[in-house]
Amino acid sequence: MVFNGFGKQYSPLSDRFTPKSLEDVRGQRHILGDDGILRRVLLTKKPLNLLFYGPPGTGKTQVARIVADVLGLPLVKINACKLSPGEWKKVILKITSKSTGSTILLLDEVHRLNKLQQEFLLPYLETGELYLIGITSENPFYTLSKALLSRVLPLEFKKLEESDVVDILKEAIKDEKRGLGALRISVSDEILYHIARLSDGDARRALNYLEVLVMGKKRPVKIEWDDVTSLGIAKPGISKNDFYDLVSAFIKSMRIGDREATVYYLVRMLKGGVSYRYILRRMLIFAAEDIGLANPLALSVAQAGFEAFEKTGEEEGKIILSMIAQYLALQRKSNDTVAYLKRVEKLINKGELEDVPGFLKHGERKSEKYINPHMDPKGARGQKYISDRLRDMIRGKEV
Repeated sequence: MVFNGFGKQYSPLSDRFTPKSLEDVRGQRHILGDDGILRRVLLTKKPLNLLFYGPPGTGKTQVARIVADVLGLPLVKINACKLSPGEWKKVILKITSKSTGSTILLLDEVHRLNKLQQEFLLPYLETGELYLIGITSENPFYTLSKALLSRVLPLEFKKLEESDVVDILKEAIKDEKRGLGALRISVSDEILYHIARLSDGDARRALNYLEVLVMGKKRPVKIEWDDVTSLGIAKPGISKNDFYDLVSAFIKSMRIGDREATVYYLVRMLKGGVSYRYILRRMLIFAAEDIGLANPLALSVAQAGFEAFEKTGEEEGKIILSMIAQYLALQRKSNDTVAYLKRVEKLINKGELEDVPGFLKHGERKSEKYINPHMDPKGARGQKYISDRLRDMIRGKEV
């Protein structure tokens, strides 16, 4: 809740238009679908310590509130970055002393807790006085202690698909109670998909864009390209199909080594409003998938470019994007990294499960002596780690 210039309370659309049930949530089908693990957990009505991690605007906080409603337990929300270590202890003691049963602690920015704060929380989780739903946009396996991780069920929230964001925007446009239905808005799917693309999978950001676009307009409201471009958040002339075509052309231009075409399609995407970070992620994938072992350093260069971009910002960052794209285009190419991976996955899925050779087994299970190649002049060439037949199939030879 915020205040406008006249002292009246005003709640942004992104705060008002939030899901009230699991059925209202868009995306996250891997955990909320009919066979999703979180949906199955909630059917038991038994509380668990949970950890939601993933990008902003993907529904983590709202799903946490829905979980509390489904379980019928009181919910206390705390932002970890707003509490000092001393305050943290007092708040936890206050919550547990007032509660006559279990309480769900919705802890935003959980990665901000230091090790001592995390350890102070552990006994309350073990007794069931508190059930934790931790929320973070960071990788919890790097930021949280092993002790806390062992007591929670980590669930990854993935970036929303464009179609999911568009569905949210359309629902907000129609809803008269919590959304913008009273404005009788008309807008093309092309513009909605463009807003979704600019939001980069962040529903909150997309709703904020939509709300700004209709501010001050008379009813019925019509959103056109001029409105979008006047905000500086979008450029006309790139439809959903154009987006995928340009991305495809950009990647294929790098793959063939056409430096000029690479830069051309890069700039076309940037002028069309494609997210800078989306392009950087595509180049990271390209470095591993299309250059791979022909030059493993390409991945390091692309990663360094990503980090440099984050430090410089979008305007100067264009120079970094151009540099990395041209560098990747000029490298020798090899797709063995992906080819080997896919062949092995296919073989294992088909049941090609050879027994581990005796000399490679662990400890007492060894039936032959392992020859360390560092200690053998011939490099232990006489020992076969997999069969010749399996090796040929991994290399792509017909057997």
